[in-house]
Amino acid sequence: MRKYSKNYLVCGVGKNDANYNVSIYKKIEGKVISIFECPFYAKWANMIERCYSKRRLKMFPSYAGCTVCEEWLTFSNFKAWMEKQDWQGKELDKDILVYGNTIYSPDSCAFVSCRLNLLCSDISRSKRKLLQGCRFCKVTGKYQSQCFDIKRNKQVSIGYFNTQEEAHKAWKAKKLESAMILVEKESDQRLKQALIRRYS
Repeated sequence: MRKYSKNYLVCGVGKNDANYNVSIYKKIEGKVISIFECPFYAKWANMIERCYSKRRLKMFPSYAGCTVCEEWLTFSNFKAWMEKQDWQGKELDKDILVYGNTIYSPDSCAFVSCRLNLLCSDISRSKRKLLQGCRFCKVTGKYQSQCFDIKRNKQVSIGYFNTQEEAHKAWKAKKLESAMILVEKESDQRLKQALIRRYS
């Protein structure tokens, strides 16, 4: 539960310069309950915490090394950008537009649906022994390609291939197919081209 007030530096770096109460709490039966939190502030504070909160980084180490651009360290700047976006019911993403990006900024971020965000949450290459989307099958001596199928709403086998490069190529094709289905529902025109570049 956030209790950050005006002029409080979120995680020591984020400046809340709002001219209104971004959070309102009420004490009920001895417990402090949140009865209002500005949605713009909530997205902004969550972004700051992902990058700079030691507690959050211990829970989600994949965010280690991620930063927020200087402009967005001030709440009002982020809010002004977010007000122009199609953000309701969506998640703030930093690396679909720019694959591998670690900086939250207006040029690299977009609001996307939860399903598209999950589809594009690829595991870092450093954590894998094989190329993405494939595994070696000892029984067949070949590489199996697997990918989440949006139409069937489950992980599916694409087939078996002689090399992991072939299996990876098949995975990318299936990934792009699913991504194109989801991106049709997105209003940010930058997403489609970014996904084509990523999975082609």
